[in-house]
Amino acid sequence: MTLTLEQFGLDKLTLDEKHALVGVLQESIEAEEHNAPPDAELLAELDRRIAAADADPSLWKPFDEVVRVARARWGRSA
Repeated sequence: MTLTLEQFGLDKLTLDEKHALVGVLQESIEAEEHNAPPDAELLAELDRRIAAADADPSLWKPFDEVVRVARARWGRSA
């Protein structure tokens, strides 16, 4: 099923009103996505990474070191 502007009466909006509506819809989508629970695939990947870190902590770097290396790589100071 294809949705149309006419179905919702949106064809009568001005261009500025349509732009405003797009902004409201985008904010609504972002809020829902932000509050959505993580999916099973993401949870499984997090569990896998936690298990790997627990099995050999020497493979992982402290967060401050990761940030320092990333800033150096992309030319940003601390």
